[in-house]
Amino acid sequence: MKLIFQYSPWLVVLCILVGILYAFVLYRKDKRLIEFSSSLISILAVVRFLSACLLAFLLLSPLVKYISRQVAEPILIIAEDNSESLVLSADSVRVNKELPAFLKEIEDQLEGDFQIENYQFGESVIKKESPANHLDRYTNFEELFKELKNRYENRNVGAMVLISDGIFNRGLNPIYSAEQSQYPIYTIALGDTNQRKDLLISNVFNNRIAFLGNQFPIKVEYKALKAKGVKTKLKLFNKGRLLEEKVLEFPNDKSFGSVDFLVKAEQSGLQTYRVSIQSIDNESSLTNNSQNVYVDVLDSRQKILLAYQSPHPDIAAIQRAISSTENYKVEAIQIDKLSAELKSFDLIIAHGLLSGRSNKGKEVINKAREKGIPLLFF
Repeated sequence: MKLIFQYSPWLVVLCILVGILYAFVLYRKDKRLIEFSSSLISILAVVRFLSACLLAFLLLSPLVKYISRQVAEPILIIAEDNSESLVLSADSVRVNKELPAFLKEIEDQLEGDFQIENYQFGESVIKKESPANHLDRYTNFEELFKELKNRYENRNVGAMVLISDGIFNRGLNPIYSAEQSQYPIYTIALGDTNQRKDLLISNVFNNRIAFLGNQFPIKVEYKALKAKGVKTKLKLFNKGRLLEEKVLEFPNDKSFGSVDFLVKAEQSGLQTYRVSIQSIDNESSLTNNSQNVYVDVLDSRQKILLAYQSPHPDIAAIQRAISSTENYKVEAIQIDKLSAELKSFDLIIAHGLLSGRSNKGKEVINKAREKGIPLLFF
């Protein structure tokens, strides 16, 4: 700990002199202190001297410099791929049995020199609390490096051990994502490096929400390996019903492409759509040939009540004009036959209700105003 002054330290002597002078002037011959004892006056003079010295000392802007040093072990991050692609190859038994023992051996050897942090990544990045189950459908290296950067910014990270097969289907290429890391990355490569005949759906893009009666797009990106000259079909299903299919042809051994489907939302609620590539002979894996997407179809149509006193040509014209828009549903009901609850309507069109002799029209208008339903009068 060290005391630092912004001005010359010799001014401290001046601060002491200021305190002495201040106390001397106030308590030297003050007639108001005649009734007090000499010891009390001395105590008061000392207190005034100390307070004046302290105030003058603080005007010198003193700083206390304190340095604390704490030695921390470097952090070793072990990130293990939890995607299902690791166990689709021929050495899946080795991954499930030998990998946990190998990681335990690494931790035992480095435990005294490093603070070991274990993570699993795939669809998300989580702290590892149990052995990997390899059930994640996606691998996102970009999300992994972003999460680690946020958690370990300005911390003493010694190194990272990355365990994966290198296959990714979300986010940026790991080569570019890893450039932001300020520590060395050591990889343990798993999986089969040989290319086999395989068709797979790499990405599916769709709206999370659609409205009943409207059309929405579903874009499917696919990849084909070792399938040059082969033709197959990409199909779209909803609840087991085939909606549409398109023919795919692969011009070379490593083909990429995308297909757009335009789907009409025919039923409200959470709808499940399945996109599937028809398998071919000698295909290495069939688990990546299909994916499910979920779309919440909302029935957002506004319900309008067209209540009329008596038949009129305008009734049909108004109904046709409003019904031409899919977002509106119109019910035309003669006022004497109206029995529905008004709260189910978003708007009430009152045609001639105030001109009739019946009180039913006025009752409907009053109820609509009580419930806060907008009214349009003809």
